[in-house]
Amino acid sequence: MDIRWFSNKEALIEHENSLKAQYGLRLESELRRQQECDGYCTYCNTAVRFQVGTGATFDGRPNLREGMRCSNCKLSARQRLVQLAFSSSSSSGWTDARGAILERHTRLYRTLCSASPKIIGSEFLGPNVGKGSHRIRFGRAFIPKVSRNESILDFSYHDRSLDFLIHTDVLEHVEHTHRALVECHRVLRPGAPLIFTVPFFTALDSTLVRGTTDAAGRLVELMPGEYHDDGVGKRGIYTFYNFGWPLFSMLQAIFPRAEIGIAYGKREGFLFCDSEDDWWNMAPLIFRCYR
Repeated sequence: MDIRWFSNKEALIEHENSLKAQYGLRLESELRRQQECDGYCTYCNTAVRFQVGTGATFDGRPNLREGMRCSNCKLSARQRLVQLAFSSSSSSGWTDARGAILERHTRLYRTLCSASPKIIGSEFLGPNVGKGSHRIRFGRAFIPKVSRNESILDFSYHDRSLDFLIHTDVLEHVEHTHRALVECHRVLRPGAPLIFTVPFFTALDSTLVRGTTDAAGRLVELMPGEYHDDGVGKRGIYTFYNFGWPLFSMLQAIFPRAEIGIAYGKREGFLFCDSEDDWWNMAPLIFRCYR
């Protein structure tokens, strides 16, 4: 399967609408009643079984963006989409590349290590931990894990030092989006890609600001709180934004080339995240920007 890349808002929306017209969310509706289904993993390159739901739901309906987990490699649909975009973004491979991903103790990190042994994984351990330093972090099972601390707002990496940068569903939790993207641009070598996922809603011509912080650094909620699982805290991590098209305009202003990719297919487990047709029903989208 190939990812179709778009640098134009209208072209992407036209393609997204054509998928809905052709399939009518029928595939997504069928899966909401299933626990597993047959498929083909784009990473394993073999027929597999997909676990449809993995815990994240919409009023009991499985979140197919976080679900469709491969029975073999255990990657979810979103993680496989990142792997597919990463592997297809270099004609010569990433064996000798020095890049970074903003996660460390995940299946996706371990998967990308096999293609790029020099990849640097990190977590954000807090503003009081030195950037680039290593700390022992205890997860939910109280298992000690050594993590490198990196903040997307202030990396320890030198200017133009990375061959690629990857992050998954990070930006919605960062209040200062523009500053984060400029920092991503700073550490990439000329021609190097930033590959990332984020909840992105093509029906929104403006971004929904869910909260902000005041002068004292206190959270001010403007909408009911939305928290996403971060694998550590029970409550999860706060969501500042539901991104619409202003995010893509920001990317185009910072990077010489910015694209949104879409991959759709039941066999490969890449589908709209829900079976209900509403503004928040995300297609399987991924972003790629070149410095």
